[in-house]
Amino acid sequence: MPWCKVSWQNNAGISMSYVFFMGGVHGVGKTTIAKSVADQMGFITATCSSIIRDEQSSNALSIPNAGSIDRNQEALVRGVEKMRGKGRPLLLDGHFSLLASGVTPTEIPISFFHELNPDGIILIEEIASEIVRRIWGRDGQLISILTMEERILFERNCALNVAKEMNQELWKSNSDPAEFCSQLTLMIK
Repeated sequence: MPWCKVSWQNNAGISMSYVFFMGGVHGVGKTTIAKSVADQMGFITATCSSIIRDEQSSNALSIPNAGSIDRNQEALVRGVEKMRGKGRPLLLDGHFSLLASGVTPTEIPISFFHELNPDGIILIEEIASEIVRRIWGRDGQLISILTMEERILFERNCALNVAKEMNQELWKSNSDPAEFCSQLTLMIK
């Protein structure tokens, strides 16, 4: 029995096409929670990086500086627009900031979020030591707890800025699927 089931029909029987943007630092558990919640709630889920890859590989035009944040975000917006209107809500697994050259946190431009126009903005957080443990176990990459705490704080501040600029509430959750489902249920009421 699912712990949370939501009907995606409005009163007229027309399917809703919500887009929720879920962000958090690398290793916080976004992809794991998205898969779990998608199974329980009937969401379409996708990582932002997979949409960008798919969109860039299907684009016959040569895109200069395809690795740049701006080009990637343009590809993501195009890809999400193709996914809208499929009768089920979309949960995007992404970030509010990226690590430039793998080291320096860089805020994703607010213009991207305006173009994406999500119906809800969610920040996933966990304690730094848990994220460090996950990344070590999954990727074999050792990150100090202090560095992770700094990344979490930067990601949180970027998320708060996005919510403020979009005039939306920032919903927060840890990576527990039941809590996350509860947050989504509240968001759509």
